[in-house]
Amino acid sequence: SYDIQNMPLFHNDVLIRVHACGLSSAIKDYQNLERMNMKLSNETNVPYGREVAGVVMKAHSSVSRFFVGDQVVGFMPLDSTYSGCAQYCVIPAYNMVHKPANVSSTLAAASVADGIRAYTALHYRAHIEKNSYVLVCDGTSNFGMMSMQLALSWGAKVITIASTEDEKIILNTFKEEHNIAVIELGNESSLSFVSACLELTGGLGVDVIIDNGAYNNCVTSIMHDKVRMAVDQNVATNAASMTTDAYNKFRPYVHDIISCLAVGGNWITSKADLQQIDPPDSEVLFMKGASVGFLFEHTWTLSSKFLNTDILNDLMNKLASDSIRPNVTQSVSLDDCPYVLSSMSEADWTFGKRVMVESNSS
Repeated sequence: SYDIQNMPLFHNDVLIRVHACGLSSAIKDYQNLERMNMKLSNETNVPYGREVAGVVMKAHSSVSRFFVGDQVVGFMPLDSTYSGCAQYCVIPAYNMVHKPANVSSTLAAASVADGIRAYTALHYRAHIEKNSYVLVCDGTSNFGMMSMQLALSWGAKVITIASTEDEKIILNTFKEEHNIAVIELGNESSLSFVSACLELTGGLGVDVIIDNGAYNNCVTSIMHDKVRMAVDQNVATNAASMTTDAYNKFRPYVHDIISCLAVGGNWITSKADLQQIDPPDSEVLFMKGASVGFLFEHTWTLSSKFLNTDILNDLMNKLASDSIRPNVTQSVSLDDCPYVLSSMSEADWTFGKRVMVESNSS
């Protein structure tokens, strides 16, 4: 077996034994690498899994905050060569924090990426205040759930959208425990969506709109072939046939979103390829003093400022106090990860969070 204790570590490196790793779409990871100009060939092995919780096994001499045996949680940079879906991985010390004792590794790992995205969108991009109206699209996703709970914890008034039967069931169940408003659309027109937002806000509009991004229908089978090979070349999958279920549900047009914004409102989008905003819509943004902001979960780890560990610390404290809770829909073993990742469609990622869990950890 590999000698872990003699494994070389570089400045600020920490070696951890992985107890849990949050999973995300392999296609999304591939697209992020493409944006970073990290072109992948068919022979390239893509490190997979970046949201990790575990125990410190070894630390470089330059690390002073973590010691062997510490329970930690962290987020690996997009350009990391290590995979979280493994028994061991290496994370920079400035991208991790201590995990509270009363928070399981599963919940901690499931909260990292989506929690950072939600925190960045609400606090750093939108600067929400108490009694702000926040509209969260795709409220059934883990990111949507985390965004709604964080907004509520800061005193905001939360609105979300339900257009499919599954969404209505999940969000109305969530509504029973949290003070949110759910706009049920069904097959109604987008006009009713705008009208509902204005009615809920007394005609003022919403202060913040947060979407979850959307994949275009033009994703090519070539990309899916590369993703399938990168995940596991030996697994027969249906990853190359993109299901359209994720696109059948209601998604507001740019004009609808801008029409719903209040004066001084902020639209925070995760859509990297946002199409050009028409001049009339741009004029409406101008007259409202509103703005469009982009959200990318890897911004912190790729910048020279590093990840703001205050975000992770606050997320862990809120988890420990039950102020927020990720929506974990499936726990899988390390051995089952290749099959699960390659067999899931993009529609499956719009509901909850999947987590790889070590067999003897929680």
